Amino acid sequence: MTPAQRRQLIGKSLGAAVVLYGVFIGTRWGQRADSAAKVYAQVHRYTPRLRSRGLPPLRDISLVIPLVATAITLVLLAMQPRTQRWRAVVAVAAVVIPGVMICQALKVVLPYPALTKYPDWIGSSTFPSGHTAFVSGLALSCYGLMPRRMRFYGSYLSAVMVFAITVGVVVDGRHRPSETASAVAVVVAWYLSISPFVTVMARSPGAHRSPTFRVSGYAAGACSLGLAASVRLDDFPPAVASVDRAFAAAVLLAASTSLLFHDLITVYFSDRDLRWTRRIAESTTAL
Repeated sequence: MTPAQRRQLIGKSLGAAVVLYGVFIGTRWGQRADSAAKVYAQVHRYTPRLRSRGLPPLRDISLVIPLVATAITLVLLAMQPRTQRWRAVVAVAAVVIPGVMICQALKVVLPYPALTKYPDWIGSSTFPSGHTAFVSGLALSCYGLMPRRMRFYGSYLSAVMVFAITVGVVVDGRHRPSETASAVAVVVAWYLSISPFVTVMARSPGAHRSPTFRVSGYAAGACSLGLAASVRLDDFPPAVASVDRAFAAAVLLAASTSLLFHDLITVYFSDRDLRWTRRIAESTTAL
């Protein structure tokens, strides 16, 4: 990947964060859908339906996922050659810690205009999510540290980690949906900014990539915005149907984020120039 392509990806990642802020923080209906999804999560944390089926309540799931992601990262660090192990540790720290700090700083700097009413017990805006930033940084590190023969499976593992945390913190009632997706975008932009210096995370000429993930990601994002726009703008407490649609929009936004995350890492970590014009020219030359 050329420096120009890397800068383009950084711009797209930051652009995604700006769009999420503008839509879900800067508009009344966006704030409404965002807060309604958090209402749904906090109200349904302990539901009679879950208890009647013998299932544990969805409590503190957002604390379990970072522990699992940390354990996977530690295993991959232990698998590194002894001569590169400390370099790998420093690389992971350089990706994760500043990414979380940037998100924590943005929580303080970015304003949250009061455009709609929401109950005080769901808490104020925490845009973007520190939980999600931490796990997203680990997901990027895990894929970068993965042995090349395992990259095919590693791309799915990293995408699942991102999906699990973006859904988990919403289900646990800790964050609004826009706060999780924006954190992924910020961490990706940070990683791409420092990636020329993180050479220990090797690229692979055989990275698996399918346009299906990109198309599905955009489709899920469009459906998420459509459901969010259908949430009613009356005062809280909202109608049950509106809250259900808001939570469904949150899940679709998480799916869109993880699918586009998968597409991005398989593009960036591949040595091939994936521009369609270059590929057509190479095919023509081979013939």
